[in-house]
Amino acid sequence: MTTIARAALLLAVLVGAIAGVQTPADTAAAAAVAPLQPNIVVIMTDDQPLGRLDAMPKVRSLIKSEGVTYPYSMVPTSLCCPSRTSFLTGRYSHETGVYQNSPPYGGWPLFHDSGAESHTLATWLNASGYETALVGKYLNYLIKSDPGYTPPGWDTFVGLLRGGYYYKYTLRSQINGVTTDTTYGSAPKDYSTDVLAAQAVATIEQAPTTKPLFLVFTPLAPHGPMTPAPRHDGLWPTEGPTTPDVNERYMGDKPAWMQDLGLVSETDLTRKITDQHNSLMAVDEAVQDIVTALGDRAANTLFVFTSDNGLMLGSHRWSGKAMPHAASTLVPLLLRWDGHIAPGSVDERIALNVDVTATILQAAGVDQATSGFSLLDPSARTGTVLEAMKDEDRFRPAYCGWRTKRWLFVQWTDNLGRELYDYRKDPYELHNLADNPAYLERMITMRDNAKDACSPVPPGFTW
Repeated sequence: MTTIARAALLLAVLVGAIAGVQTPADTAAAAAVAPLQPNIVVIMTDDQPLGRLDAMPKVRSLIKSEGVTYPYSMVPTSLCCPSRTSFLTGRYSHETGVYQNSPPYGGWPLFHDSGAESHTLATWLNASGYETALVGKYLNYLIKSDPGYTPPGWDTFVGLLRGGYYYKYTLRSQINGVTTDTTYGSAPKDYSTDVLAAQAVATIEQAPTTKPLFLVFTPLAPHGPMTPAPRHDGLWPTEGPTTPDVNERYMGDKPAWMQDLGLVSETDLTRKITDQHNSLMAVDEAVQDIVTALGDRAANTLFVFTSDNGLMLGSHRWSGKAMPHAASTLVPLLLRWDGHIAPGSVDERIALNVDVTATILQAAGVDQATSGFSLLDPSARTGTVLEAMKDEDRFRPAYCGWRTKRWLFVQWTDNLGRELYDYRKDPYELHNLADNPAYLERMITMRDNAKDACSPVPPGFTW
């Protein structure tokens, strides 16, 4: 628009306003100041494995049915802080150096001290004109920050500082330039998902409509202790594990350290599976509230629904995450962007958390190098690295691996064992083919891919 045309448009708006009538120029002026970049809303749950969307009808109707599902969505390092920093930066753990949730190899202190916190989706999008907000979980050990500290790039920041995941917790909030720490109790009104959802809605309602909005909503559900909101407690029918990988009967072909794993209580697993469903019901309601609050702006919004990692509930006798197996690395991923993504579609490409980062940047029109591939482009990965350093608490060794849609290869450090699975024939990873001579060539190829991609190797790992 030329300077003369812009002046004429503004004059027409002024005349119309003085006269108290609606003019065609009003509509043109509104269009002139409306953001061209899409709003971007990311919902990232905590420890949500595949198969839990059945308790989330609002997510299925508002995002899945209106967008695309990625059945091969994975995280290369299946742990909270490594995964979340990969999402924020578009970089793998071997690039960020974040391998754990706590110092010295992870958590907020390492992310901050390394300087990586100053180069994230928040800082890039904020510099490109976005109103930015994070509401929910940020990174573990934010409590180690200075009083009043909030991460760079966020116009609004409401992050978990310390305490429980559902009750008796403290949030650090930066809203309109004012930073406060607020502690919540154990009353029903203090239930964290509801508190965070209300703040996310308030953020949307208060955000300027002349700027695009980047909102990251990160509730704590269904992370343990998987506490449901009082209104949802007991609603989901009791559900126990049913797949043959849970408390796997024969472990003789697994690496020696895994053969020593004991059986996991199926009573405990049933409670966890049931309460995961119950706790996600409040998240489902929060998603509906967010979409409703956006109103007409939802039509120009890229929605992302995902989780930071999966969770193994008894699979191969392991209860937890930070493993290379499918139950730990596969996560839900749904994208909706009206007019850009076909509703009700399925994309069977491998999609990583770093790819979500690249997708957001492309949608926003921000030129920033990452290790991800934008899912808005047709390019496809042949596979992905899987990597983690030693888990001292669980005595799980470090590993490097390579995962394709069909195959999984894992090398455990110090020659502590290898695993090779063919998902086409063995979807539950029950038959380790690493020592089968018929698959030697396949294993060598997968190992070479892992060595190329897992570089530098995790701390403490040796080939």
